[in-house]
Amino acid sequence: MKFKKENDSKYFVRFMTTTEEIMRRSTVAEFIQYLESNAELVEEEGSQKIYILRETASLKKEFIVEDGRVFLWVNMLINAELVDEKVERPQIKSIKFKRNGCGGWLVIGDTERFGKQEVLYEGVTFEECIKYIEENGCKYTLEDAMEKVRDIQIGCRMFHRIFKDNDGIWRGYSNKWGWEKLDIEGFTLTAPQIAKRTRQDNGITYHDTLKLGDACTW
Repeated sequence: MKFKKENDSKYFVRFMTTTEEIMRRSTVAEFIQYLESNAELVEEEGSQKIYILRETASLKKEFIVEDGRVFLWVNMLINAELVDEKVERPQIKSIKFKRNGCGGWLVIGDTERFGKQEVLYEGVTFEECIKYIEENGCKYTLEDAMEKVRDIQIGCRMFHRIFKDNDGIWRGYSNKWGWEKLDIEGFTLTAPQIAKRTRQDNGITYHDTLKLGDACTW
């Protein structure tokens, strides 16, 4: 968070370092939850609540919470409002994924903030990495991954020279049937070159696996 009025930022110096850090890294909603758990509710009237946050036995701060907004009580005339800090998220380009050696995944990419092909995030699961990318205004879908490979295997069926036609339909060539439309609906990436889905057919549950890459390496 930050103070809504730039001149009110001077009030941060009134807080202990740990409290200031909590305030700066929290959103308004998160800080209200923090007050509910860590401060003393001393007054409540309608939608307005007044909390006393004790940093030490002798150091305390008073906050007013009303209709999802939070104010620092300064004196009888001044209530300084706190608002969410707008964080500029780095635009990620040339995204790559790599194992971290501990069973997790690294997101590697180019950003103006961090430079080229730097480690931007480390996740325990590949799904966490995808979530990180989406939260930073980017996307990485199965189709994005398909654009980087030549072959695809869906279940036991192999397709070569895959491409997306002018109608946006993915097609691949199989040695037995020639060119076919690829059934990729419902698949979700669980690794850079593996996707899975669960489907029902005549009351039977199937768990399908899709693999991407070069058929010669499988």
